[in-house]
Amino acid sequence: MNVLTNTLKEQEREQRNKQLTAEFKTLRKAFPDASSERIIRTIASTGKFNLTEPGIKRILYATGTIVPKSARK
Repeated sequence: MNVLTNTLKEQEREQRNKQLTAEFKTLRKAFPDASSERIIRTIASTGKFNLTEPGIKRILYATGTIVPKSARK
């Protein structure tokens, strides 16, 4: 069985998502008391990833870096 190869755009998005996740984790480590919202706002304000706050949050949810409050137990 053949495995489908990701397109160039999909590969670029995966790379961007990895960089975004690493940036979030770095800021979380540097500022452990800061809320996730504040860290996301800080990343969005840099313009480095050209994403809005909801876009960044969606990626962090999808990668499992942050967990929605409704899913916490």
